[in-house]
Parts: sequence; structure tokens; C-alpha cells
Amino acid sequence: MKKKNSISSYTLLMLGLTLILFQSCTKDEIHFPDLMDYASISAGGEYALALDSEGTLWAWGNNSYGQYGDGSKDYQATHARIGSGYTTISAGGYHSLALKPNGLLWAWGKNDVGQLGDSTLIDKSTPVQIGSDYLAIAAGVYHSLALKTDGTLWAWGSNQFGQLGDSTWENKNIPVQIGFSYAAIAVGKLHSLALKTDGTLWAWGYNQSGEIGDGSTGDRNTPFQIGSGYTTIAAGAYHSSALKSDGSLWMWGSNYYGQLGDGTLSDKHAPKMIGNGFAEIALGAYHTLALKTDGTLWAWGYGEYGQVGNGTVSESSYNKKPEEIGQDYKAISAGFEFSLGLKTDGTLWAWGQNVSGQLGNGSGSYSTRPKLIGPY
Repeated sequence: MKKKNSISSYTLLMLGLTLILFQSCTKDEIHFPDLMDYASISAGGEYALALDSEGTLWAWGNNSYGQYGDGSKDYQATHARIGSGYTTISAGGYHSLALKPNGLLWAWGKNDVGQLGDSTLIDKSTPVQIGSDYLAIAAGVYHSLALKTDGTLWAWGSNQFGQLGDSTWENKNIPVQIGFSYAAIAVGKLHSLALKTDGTLWAWGYNQSGEIGDGSTGDRNTPFQIGSGYTTIAAGAYHSSALKSDGSLWMWGSNYYGQLGDGTLSDKHAPKMIGNGFAEIALGAYHTLALKTDGTLWAWGYGEYGQVGNGTVSESSYNKKPEEIGQDYKAISAGFEFSLGLKTDGTLWAWGQNVSGQLGNGSGSYSTRPKLIGPY
């Protein structure tokens, strides 16, 4: 009996010490890779979505229009579990899109100009099914694009500047077909980009800063070809980017904050090569993120809230040239004024503005450097 009691006491003592040690650590110091492994991320206006390796959807940050999809409009500064069975996600300005198996498209959040595509103009705080056979999705601030498995391109939402590409200037609250033989899509605030299967790049919509890349500043309400040989595209608020098959990075559009990375603050009305060796790009409102083939993360542009991630924050300090800010990344996403990055070990990192809890670290303080926020 004495021996049994002594073992029990020892066990209780060790459990107590473990609990004290656990409570003395911060979330940045605790790493539980077996509890959650992130597979994809998407940064929106002031909120974010993420999928783990099991297809579970998580959300955090601003939820004023129900963009979480959990039936509420309460925001959280840490992860909220939304649902499961998802394969692809896209966070827009204030609305969300997601795909489930068999290409089932779901949408929720703000819907004042028909950006959900459900034939209404009513916000939805829970997912509504829009259609099936979809392959890729892109949620913008006021409009949405999607590709079907047959390569057809569909668009809906605001169309004030021709960003739907259907040759009209009228909003649409249901998906309308734009064309065919498309392979990739990207949505800016008021303009759209798309790649066709032959590598040609097409753009349309708002163009006052040259974000279409056709050499002009006139808006277009139909897709216009601006080049070929591209493999990847991304769109920011008023700037655009694309990668070619040789890893060269090309950018154009607004450069007021140095978001084009060419060392100037001058807008570019046609694609300009910035560098080589890039594998992925992500554009925020006024900043740019890029991954090189060696896994290094680079950033430039507007950094008032630390969204560039170089440890500095200044309203008048713009990064006009790409700057390396990290290593071992495999995926990136840029929101309005914050950034997300996935590392090769499945950990999620965030930096930049955090006024709505969009960094997901439980605080309201912005971060000027990438900060670990998961797994929990």
C-alpha cells in the first residue's frame, strides 16, 4: 500500500509541475504540430480563413457581415472552427467563397452588390450553395470570379468599372459566363485577371492606375490580352502581378507606396520585370509578398502597420525594393493591411495590422515581424 501511495503522489507531483510549466509558456513558445497542420490560407479585408489538413475551415478577425460563416457576426481574435469537408477557400473584402468535393461552391458574408451570387442582395452569415462543378474561386472586395471544370469563366457582383468582363457595366447577383479555356483567376478591388490554358494573360475592369496593363488608363468591360507565357497571377487593390515559366516576376499598376518593387514610386501601365527565381506571389491592398524557389519570403510596398514584415513601421517609409523577411515558407496570402505565411512544417505565421484580431494571436496589437499563431 505504501508503495502504491508513493507512486500516486509522485504522479500527482509530476502532473502539477507539468501544468505549471504549461501555464508559464506563451502561445509563441508552445508548438503542437500533431494537433493541427495547416494546408491553405486566405487573407481577406480584416479577417482570415484557413484550412487544416483534414479539410476543417477556421476563421478569425472581423466578422461584421457574417464572413466567418458560423451564423454569427461576432469576431474572434483567435481561431473559430466553422465547418469541415472543404477543399478550397478564398477570403474577399467582406465575403467568403469555398469549395467542397465535386466542385460545390458555397458563399457567405456581405452581399450588397450581389457578390455572393445567390440571386439576392441580402448578407448571409451561413454558407449558401451557389452551384457545382467549380474548380477555382477568387473573392474580391465587391465581386467574385470562378472557374468551372470545363474551363469556363464565371463572374458576379459589382460591375461599375467593367470588372465582371461581360461587356456591360451592370451588377450581377448570379454567375454569368465570361469565356472559356481559362486556367487561373485573380481578383483585385475593382479589376480582374485571368490566365488561359495557352498561357495568355487577360485583364479587365478599373484601369486608372494601369492595373490592366494594356498601356492605357481606360477601363475595360471585356477581357483584353496583355501578354503570354505566364503561369501564375495575383491582384492587389490597384496593382497586378504575374510570374512567367522562367520564374521571372512582372508587375504593373499603382506604385504610390512602392508596391511594384521596381525602386520607384511611379505607376506602370504595362508589365515590368522585377526579378527572377520566384515561385509564388500574393498582393495585399498596397503591399506585395513573394516566395522564391528556395523558400525565402520577400516583401515590399506599404508598411505602416508592419505588413511588410521587416521589423519597421512608418507611414512615410515605403519599401520600394524586395526585401527578404524569412525562410522555409511554402504558401503566402496578403490581406488589406496584414499578411499570412505557411511554413514547410505546417505552422502559420502572421504580421501587420491587428485591429480586428486578423492576426489570430489573441491580441489587438499589430506585429512588424512574422509571428507564430498556430498550431494551437
